[in-house]
Amino acid sequence: MKCVTCGKENDSSAKFCGICGTELNSSPEINYELHEYQANDQGMVGFGEAIKLGFVNYFKFSGRATRAEFWWWILFGMIVSWIPLVNILSIFLIIPNLSITSRRLHDIGKTGWWQLGVFLSYFGLFILFFASIAMAVMATLSLGLLIMSLCIILSILMIVIWIRWLARQGESGTNRYGSDPRTTLR
Repeated sequence: MKCVTCGKENDSSAKFCGICGTELNSSPEINYELHEYQANDQGMVGFGEAIKLGFVNYFKFSGRATRAEFWWWILFGMIVSWIPLVNILSIFLIIPNLSITSRRLHDIGKTGWWQLGVFLSYFGLFILFFASIAMAVMATLSLGLLIMSLCIILSILMIVIWIRWLARQGESGTNRYGSDPRTTLR
């Protein structure tokens, strides 16, 4: 007799499951939560499927994306950017990069607009960094070096926070951005 809680096959004369201790009945109640999870669990997205999903969802900024889908897509983008002459095609990956990052942020419960905040912050730090170089050359060396150092430290800190967000496991179940991509049919 199969246990409805853990799924272990037990002897037909057993009264309790040998693994989890659940009482075994001749007319068992179905554990709907476990049954639903097992029926809908999609497993991890592979490299090829992530690339396919990236192009299929080219302009889709709504919904959610798993960590595997996101990081496989990032790897694909890095590979494309390193191939001579083909790296020009990486311009066409800008929109799907924004799209999948939005969906990844949605998976952790954050809005995709965080990308704009990160971009503007880096742009501001970039301008400030080069202004500090000019300041160090033309005026006060110590103040220019201090500002330059702060820009580098802030950039590293932002990268660490950004990676932590994007590598974090998504929220379980449905959130305000859609259903859990780990259990929803792709």
